[in-house]
Amino acid sequence: MPVSWLKGSALLALSVICCYYSHGQLPTSNLLYMRSPTGSDIYNYDPTQPVSATNPGLNTIQLPGPPGHGLAICEVLGSGNSILTFYTIINDRYWYYDPFTSDWVNTHNLTGSNGMAVNFGGGGGFIYNFDAIGGNLYKYDGTGNGSLLLGIPGYGSLVGAGGVADVVVDCEGNWYIMLLLPGNNTNSYLRKYNPAGILLQSWTINNPNNFTSGPGFGIVNNTIYLINQITNPTALSIPSAPLGSGTIDFNTNPPLLPINTLNDDMASVPASTGAISPTINITTPDNPVCPGMVITFTSAITNGGNNPGYQWFVNGVAIAGATNASFSFTPDNGDTVTCQLVRTAPSCNLKATVLSNAVIMNVLSPEIPVFQYNTAVFCKNAMAGVPVFSPPGGTFSVSPDGLAIDINTGIIDPNTSNTGTYVITYTPVVPAAGCKADSVQDTVTIVSLPLAHINTFNAVDDLCLNDALSLFATHEPGCIYEWSPADFFPDGNSGVNVTARAISSGTIYLSAINSDGCINSDTIFIKAKPCCDVFLPNAFSPDNDGLNDVFKMYSKSSMQQAISFTIYNRWGQKVFFTSDMSDGWNGTYNSNPANAGVYFYYLHYTCSDGTEKTLNGEVTLIR
Repeated sequence: MPVSWLKGSALLALSVICCYYSHGQLPTSNLLYMRSPTGSDIYNYDPTQPVSATNPGLNTIQLPGPPGHGLAICEVLGSGNSILTFYTIINDRYWYYDPFTSDWVNTHNLTGSNGMAVNFGGGGGFIYNFDAIGGNLYKYDGTGNGSLLLGIPGYGSLVGAGGVADVVVDCEGNWYIMLLLPGNNTNSYLRKYNPAGILLQSWTINNPNNFTSGPGFGIVNNTIYLINQITNPTALSIPSAPLGSGTIDFNTNPPLLPINTLNDDMASVPASTGAISPTINITTPDNPVCPGMVITFTSAITNGGNNPGYQWFVNGVAIAGATNASFSFTPDNGDTVTCQLVRTAPSCNLKATVLSNAVIMNVLSPEIPVFQYNTAVFCKNAMAGVPVFSPPGGTFSVSPDGLAIDINTGIIDPNTSNTGTYVITYTPVVPAAGCKADSVQDTVTIVSLPLAHINTFNAVDDLCLNDALSLFATHEPGCIYEWSPADFFPDGNSGVNVTARAISSGTIYLSAINSDGCINSDTIFIKAKPCCDVFLPNAFSPDNDGLNDVFKMYSKSSMQQAISFTIYNRWGQKVFFTSDMSDGWNGTYNSNPANAGVYFYYLHYTCSDGTEKTLNGEVTLIR
């Protein structure tokens, strides 16, 4: 919402407005919703479909009167029902559309911001209101009035230059605010906070098209959309960008809306911008086991909600009463144990049932242990070392200290281990009498990686196509150095010092291999573009004072070549010609000083990528 609208939020107090509407189009997760600053209309916009006479389309739900501000989507707070509906603000009070009675309900609860925080969003059991002028964020849980959660330092001072007066909330209750400044301004950002107001993530925003978004923004299917106000002619467009990990780049040709009054607010369903599927993993410290042992299984869950439900199974049969997070029983050999998790998340409108991993019980008798790794030498960056061993269920120990090893699986992490030689002992441990086997050992060595570092004498972020680029590796005795892709190295891609040819933008890789066969790598990204521009001055003075004595071409790349460079006097006589890019006219004609005046040139040359260009113009000879 534009800042000017924020200042006009004081309306006549109204205690109850009761209107009846037929059951309308409740929010869905794949649409965006917009409203006008006046009137009672809500419009649905499907970003996956072209803009048309019916997209955006008028929603059958109408806003209550008198006109309010803002539009948000969440469940009716405190109702315990997961059906999503609309909220709006009238006279600084929260109103919601009851999906069962089709009435708009005045909660009589204030935003807590004295009418300034009329831009809001909902999700995860909360509504958040944003006062962009003051840079303050208010939180409302459905009980009492909204209360100040957090002040955003510096936001209010920049809102006139591009602050987005809106807040978007995901289904976990995390909230997002945006500061959108013109151009690729490093101060533009999108920030994600958790319900306690702690910053979780920040994105930078590239805005070369100078989009503005006072009315608001929304997030659908991990894509961010905003309402861009076009002043001349008056219009609205909907730029969008994928919500990736670090930088947001809005599309350059956003669709124009046929309606130019939907500039009060945008709302989106509080869908998750991250993984929200529940998971469950079950483990037991005792497997294999001796016959007759009582074994306890425990579960570890993610995204399980506040009150997850459990049901344990043995060989696919539900065990009566086994409905807690842990489960104990006496297994037979080959028994398969699983657990089912039921997770409910009303704000996400999601109810998911998932099954855990399966644990197959191994009830054993003593056997001769076997233990060995597939190699005796591990490089520091090698994949985890996984041993072959039996019987399962034992423990691993190591001497001396310094080896990163899982004592239950024997898996070695070479990356976090110290270099050196280690003796590893595997002891099959089954805590019942008569079920213990002897220990067995294996020896491994962790060796360091070679040094791999790319150095360059050139700037690599502004190269011309086909320019030469000198690269060299930081040398370590006994190492072999290989460079790739090979297409970048027409003169050979092996050795400490190489010359690359910038045939395109891309990543250059260095692989360093030491005598132990360990490989380390480094990369460098080069940016190369066709260089076509040449510079020719509009005047020169061949008076041998060392300044502007020669009229010549200047180019960025040595790969740019002149095909022909011809200069004529005003009578059409050729006074100079060359095909050498470095050559120029010294102001003579037939070995005599040419007259002062205007001359005409024609240049035919190649760009750094081989394409041909022509250029003509005038130059003034000054004496």
